[in-house]
Amino acid sequence: SPEPGKPLKILVVDDEDEVRAGLREFLEGLDYAICEAADGEEALAKTFTEKPHMILLDLRLPKVDGYQVCLTMWTNPSTSPS
Repeated sequence: SPEPGKPLKILVVDDEDEVRAGLREFLEGLDYAICEAADGEEALAKTFTEKPHMILLDLRLPKVDGYQVCLTMWTNPSTSPS
């Protein structure tokens, strides 16, 4: 959970610039803090560096697809939900 007074951080992952921009604009309007990634490798890196509270993930990504991103996060002890 976020620190008191700080917004939830959402990582938006999509290889289309327009999709990320639209989601960023919408979510920032709802007072979320947004970070972005354009592919699966960048998404994994930002998951560990930015530590988002939530991830909106396109499954069809270049390099590492969204399914592999989910599998990697699910099996890593620092990002696994269990």
